[in-house]
Amino acid sequence: MKENKIILASLFLVFSLVSCATVDVPNIDGTNKFQADKDEASQWKECEEAQRTLIKSNFVCEDAGLNEYVNQVLHKMTGAIEEKSGVTLKAYVIKDPNFNACAFPNGVIFVHTGLLANLDNEAQLATILGHEATHVFHRHGLKTLRSQVNTAAFFSSLQVIFMGAGSGAPATDLINYYVQMGYQAAVMGYSRDLEREADVQGFAFIEKAGYDPGEAKKAFENLDKAIEKEKIKIPYAYQSHPKVQERIKSMDLLIKELSKNKVDQVQAVNNADVYIAKTKNVLLDNAELDLKRNGIKFARREVEKYAKFYPNDPRQAFLMGKVLILENKIEDAEKELKKAVEIDKNFPLSYKELGLLYYKKGDKPKAKEFFNEYLKINPNANDAEYVRRYINE
Repeated sequence: MKENKIILASLFLVFSLVSCATVDVPNIDGTNKFQADKDEASQWKECEEAQRTLIKSNFVCEDAGLNEYVNQVLHKMTGAIEEKSGVTLKAYVIKDPNFNACAFPNGVIFVHTGLLANLDNEAQLATILGHEATHVFHRHGLKTLRSQVNTAAFFSSLQVIFMGAGSGAPATDLINYYVQMGYQAAVMGYSRDLEREADVQGFAFIEKAGYDPGEAKKAFENLDKAIEKEKIKIPYAYQSHPKVQERIKSMDLLIKELSKNKVDQVQAVNNADVYIAKTKNVLLDNAELDLKRNGIKFARREVEKYAKFYPNDPRQAFLMGKVLILENKIEDAEKELKKAVEIDKNFPLSYKELGLLYYKKGDKPKAKEFFNEYLKINPNANDAEYVRRYINE
């Protein structure tokens, strides 16, 4: 709590210093090399220091190929501005089942695995990245920092964040990381006008890069469907029904305007096959994260989505078995777990889960059989002693 008070005091000082500064600042558009204003440079430095802590944490996805792919999509749209302005954008994939993406003033963009799992193709990913890149290039961080109107809302939102979105529960570790970076937009989103501005320029980014503009609307519709299926209390902008609805309306208007003004229809792409191949592990990784927080509906949807493309994967069958157990569909769970064993006889987790399933059913001889198979394949497992206790009962 003392640490939170220090953060609030520091931010109050910053706001006091910049409250009279203008919010009418030029965009970073690549017409010349960018030079940050004094208060902006201080803001960037604070973000960079806290950002280094987050990058060293276990939140950042270790999949180098996935991180590289997300950055390739980003730079396909923003590379020219980056090169001419000297402002480099960098994206990191964050292991978190809540669907969110956020941009910090210094050009760092964080994309959650939960968001990637809810998108269908590269054009939809580009929509999110273009939107977030605009927050950086249009200096929305500085404008928010300098806005006296937003100061009260900022402190009010921090109170919500520190209380875990009003639930009375402590804020998550990840939210605390974001807040310590000194920027509420990571959690709550920017003002309505700035978000609309990001919609317009983000849409222009994807159109210029040759992506199918129709997928822009579908990206937010996917998120909205997920919000409707399961009520979410974490206050991320991409998990707010009103804010996502606003994005859908914006995209709809932009698509209609484009079709009205465009005479020659160019064959736009969505690169769905590439996206599925690059992000396939995200679906199962995120399903595991969802199961840990009891997000059974989300986990089921992610495992089923994966199965459409990769039906003969032991991990997919294993995770579906876990989902079915939590849904209390024990017979179906048993079939899925046995299917995982049939696909790959050396996939150890299926044996352990079958052992636990039979143990709970009271069939100890069968449970012992599967526990022994688990230890045979994975004798040095972290839970080996725990499993041996079951066997020796």
